[in-house]
Amino acid sequence: MKDIVFVTGNEHKLKEFEHILGKTLISEPLDLPEIQSFDLEKVASYKAEEAYKILQKPVMVEDTGFYVEVLNGFPGPFVKYMEQTMGDAKMGIMFEGSSAKARTCIAYFDGRQVHTFVGETEGKIVPSRGPTGFGFASIYEVGGKTHAEMSKEEKSKKSQRSRAIEKFKKFLESK
Repeated sequence: MKDIVFVTGNEHKLKEFEHILGKTLISEPLDLPEIQSFDLEKVASYKAEEAYKILQKPVMVEDTGFYVEVLNGFPGPFVKYMEQTMGDAKMGIMFEGSSAKARTCIAYFDGRQVHTFVGETEGKIVPSRGPTGFGFASIYEVGGKTHAEMSKEEKSKKSQRSRAIEKFKKFLESK
């Protein structure tokens, strides 16, 4: 892990990764181009390849999509734009009770091959509860609590991000 750069400018993501992995990570807040694709793995893989071109060292990037059932899976990887446009509180009210999936993809690129690791959870959309400011966490309920209401330990066991991180961790341990 010490040679891998986590490309993120999101302090919340960095802290969550470090908490789950139990390690301090090297991070780099690059502003990377993001291809417009509904395929989360393609988006993350492209970003990893672009980050490697800049840094010339093994990198990992993370991308998360939010798939609302009543919208046929939209916004998916475009959730950031939807949040910026309408905000989480409005999304929670508009889509209250709708089933949703959250998917996180970690793409790791060592300069030769991209490896992707996906974690997924299923839940529902509720009016905003808990602290806001970290994506859709305050409107996404899994097992009776929103991600924003969960403790670090609960979220480390139940979130889509933690599931992807665990797969990535096993991959690294097998090398």
